[in-house]
Amino acid sequence: MEHPGGHLGKAKRTDKEHSREQRLHRENAMLKRQVARLRNMLERANLDAERARELRHLVKLQYKEEREATRAAAEAEDKAARRWACRQCDQGRLRMTIITRRNGTFYWRACDSGCGNRTKMQKFHEGVEGDDGGPAERPNDGADSPQ
Repeated sequence: MEHPGGHLGKAKRTDKEHSREQRLHRENAMLKRQVARLRNMLERANLDAERARELRHLVKLQYKEEREATRAAAEAEDKAARRWACRQCDQGRLRMTIITRRNGTFYWRACDSGCGNRTKMQKFHEGVEGDDGGPAERPNDGADSPQ
């Protein structure tokens, strides 16, 4: 039995209206997917930009540490050069020579420019500083090497 006012429920649609609704539905779903992809790309780009900022900061810190270390090494070298400069010729540095004899270990310092200036030979002990400003190392006299 039909209702006198027509069909109850959804209004009947023509094929054109039905295909138009489906097309709009597909287009809407495609746009939603595109928005989601673009959001993900934007999020990745923001993360990449943040990582790039962090990496730039780390590189700047590394360069700063390297410059400070280089400057400290250069200052130590200059200090050692001034301390061990030859006072006779003003060109060379007094370089340490360490020798081991039967009665102990001895050292002296001689100018490396060939002017002939040198200090007297003295007994080596642990407090002696080398030409680089640090403690001088006792030479290996072969006592602890296996034979």
